[in-house]
This record gives sequence, structure tokens and C-alpha cells, in this order.
Amino acid sequence: MIQFDRGLAFRFIATGILNTAVGLLVFAIVFKAFGSIDIAIVSVSVFGIFFNFFTIGGYAFRMLLAKKFPRFILAYGSIFLLNRVGQHYFSVYPVSPITIQIFLAPPLAIMSFAILKYFVFFPEKRK
Repeated sequence: MIQFDRGLAFRFIATGILNTAVGLLVFAIVFKAFGSIDIAIVSVSVFGIFFNFFTIGGYAFRMLLAKKFPRFILAYGSIFLLNRVGQHYFSVYPVSPITIQIFLAPPLAIMSFAILKYFVFFPEKRK
């Protein structure tokens, strides 16, 4: 049975706001500097892997364990692919990639919560 943990939800949302703000800032800076969506997405994803592992793993899930890092990388790889597909899909509209990224952030955050909760930071079974 799936249980709802308000504390976890609050910590994840608070961390998500911080991570999203920092991620959008990194995306915008890199996109403006290089003019490439691909470079911006790769940059923000690599930065996010390290920055977000500490904020999400340490604060939101309270499970900052090195053994969780490989699964975290896989989770962020899937988020990266979803992000790239979203950018490609919405690029037909006459809006900037930064605007598209702002609109992609909420659904990507919801998907990342599910992936992180059930694939990365699930409770360890006791022996």
C-alpha cells in the first residue's frame, strides 16, 4: 500500500523549488552563452546530478548514501531524455527554449519525484 508522507512531500517541493530555480538559471546562462539547447540541457543535467543528489538525497529523502548515486544517475538520465523529447516536441511553436523549459519543469518534477521515490530512495529492507 502506498502511504502519503506530508513531510517528504513538503521537503521534496521545497527542494524542487530550489533545484528548479538553480537549474533554470544554469540552463538560461548556458543557453545564452552557447546558443545551443543540447549543450544547455546536458550542462544543466550534469550539474543537476551532483547538486540535486545532495539536496534531494540529503534533505528531501534524508538518505544521502553513496550507494544510491548510480541509481540517481540512471534516474537523471531518464529525466534528461524526457526533457530533450519535450524540447524537441514543443520546438515547433514560436517560443524560446527557455520558455519551453519553464513549462516542462512541473511535469518533469512530478515524474522525477516518482522515479526518485520508487527507484532510487526507496527504504532499505531490513534483514
